[in-house]
Amino acid sequence: MSSQDVHLHYAFERIRHGFPSTTRPKIRMHHFGVYVLIRMLKNSDQPTTTTNLADVTGLYRYHVINICSNLSDLGLVVRTIMRAGHGRGRQFSYHPVDDLKQLSRLVRLPPLKAVK
Repeated sequence: MSSQDVHLHYAFERIRHGFPSTTRPKIRMHHFGVYVLIRMLKNSDQPTTTTNLADVTGLYRYHVINICSNLSDLGLVVRTIMRAGHGRGRQFSYHPVDDLKQLSRLVRLPPLKAVK
């Protein structure tokens, strides 16, 4: 199992068990999809911002903000405030948490070993 697989497994389990049982599966999948996209875009030349995520997913920006706020509350994503691209106002930049020990504590699963 690769390091990327372990991260996705922990994120999936955290999203699955971190929301109330009344949360619809569709909403959980939106959260997981945005998390995967943030992980994919972390090494790109541009920062992963609310606007970039909204453009790629086709979701409204306030939906992206709500989803990423929930991911931040779950401990999967770190949000930082930055100046908006148009020069007025602010927007968020998102970075995934890469520490496997921290993720395993959030999920309450035994640590998985990544095979290199």
